[in-house]
Amino acid sequence: MKKYTIGIDFGSLSARAVLADTENGRVCGTAVFEYPHGVMDKTLPDGTALPPDFALQHPQDYLDALEATIRELMTQTGCPAESVIGIGIDATSCTVLPLAKDGSPLCFTEKYSSEPQAYIKMWKHHGAAAFAERLSAAAEAVCPDIPKKFGGNISAESFFPKLWEVCERAPELYGEMDEYMEIDDWLVYTLTGQRTRNSCAAGYKAYYNGAGTGYPPEELVRVAGFQPGHSVPEKMPSPVIPIGT
Repeated sequence: MKKYTIGIDFGSLSARAVLADTENGRVCGTAVFEYPHGVMDKTLPDGTALPPDFALQHPQDYLDALEATIRELMTQTGCPAESVIGIGIDATSCTVLPLAKDGSPLCFTEKYSSEPQAYIKMWKHHGAAAFAERLSAAAEAVCPDIPKKFGGNISAESFFPKLWEVCERAPELYGEMDEYMEIDDWLVYTLTGQRTRNSCAAGYKAYYNGAGTGYPPEELVRVAGFQPGHSVPEKMPSPVIPIGT
């Protein structure tokens, strides 16, 4: 029996998928799904206005894309499901969302459906710029090697400013949030039931050092003024593992 793999690229406005023959790499079918909500930079689905520099997405679009593209590939090619030996995904980082204890997005709840901080923050979301500036200043004193390795500062497009923004602007949501997760890690969890964090995004967007030091020291967010009483690692408990694991 021939074997195939599916690859899905989750972009800013759509997801693109291919089904390929593992023997020779031949692309046997393609599918595209346009996100119904697109990029939310003016309002949420219920009309809630968004501040300047916001760039949000709806997690339902990702779930719908996952289902629609795979169904289209299988129908288009007539490939038997048992012939597909793996699914590979990618998405732009740092694109993150807050999850409840059961792993579902908090924006799916009625309580937080009108809360901007409950939705996916895209890689180009700059609503956390002020937090990034404070983290950059603190990093110069606490862990200067981090800004030195990552372009001279901590970017508003990276992980920790976006997490801090949730804490400051939606403290109740932050308290209920079980994990703040990259969208591609959430998709892997959706497909496998296993919560993990990929070493690529953890490394270049959350400054994770797999050589032993792990994430930046807690002192960084303390010096920067992160809200007292909160520990950053408690919102990112899943293990960091190599891509493909």
